[in-house]
Amino acid sequence: MECYQHPGHGAVGICKHCIKAVCRECARETVGGLACCEACAEANIRLHAITGAAVKAYGIGEGKRSPPSAVVMPALLGLGFLLFGLWDMFSDKPGIAWFMAPMGLLFLFGAWYAWRKFKSHGINV
Repeated sequence: MECYQHPGHGAVGICKHCIKAVCRECARETVGGLACCEACAEANIRLHAITGAAVKAYGIGEGKRSPPSAVVMPALLGLGFLLFGLWDMFSDKPGIAWFMAPMGLLFLFGAWYAWRKFKSHGINV
């Protein structure tokens, strides 16, 4: 592979922003990877900052891990359905408790099953 600006020069890497081959003369090393020009270098730095923020926000990598939504949402829905179903079951005129309580249990089972699957794949929840 040859440099896109200097034909005949061997490429040492690829610009992370525009995906062009670069030689030793053209390559600019940035925090986010190699760049072919100043504009791509700035774009790499911005992309690296955005990626770092996403890693922190979603608990990916070395940062603080947050529980996956596949566990949290069914658990919250299950608790809501179950509590409303139990409240309705013991009220003066029970209405849809026959539906709410079993749905709550079903959601809680789904949350437990997802938690178990995450654990079996080595994902800390």
